[in-house]
Amino acid sequence: MTRPVTLFTGQWADLPLETLCKKAKSFGYDGLELACWGDHFEVDKADENYCKEKLALLGRYGLKVYSISTHLVGQAV
Repeated sequence: MTRPVTLFTGQWADLPLETLCKKAKSFGYDGLELACWGDHFEVDKADENYCKEKLALLGRYGLKVYSISTHLVGQAV
């Protein structure tokens, strides 16, 4: 059984998620850990449709989301 190789998107938050998806796939990644900043994943918009749109975007590039990073959001508590 192989393990997926993923990329944390936080260091790429200045890029739109779609641009990053293209790059991640070309770099050989299997999926992403979405940061909760930039347009990668906005917690306050995370209803069912929003999440489906994010999954569809990643799916167009053959990527999966393996986790959602809330580092910055968690510091607001």
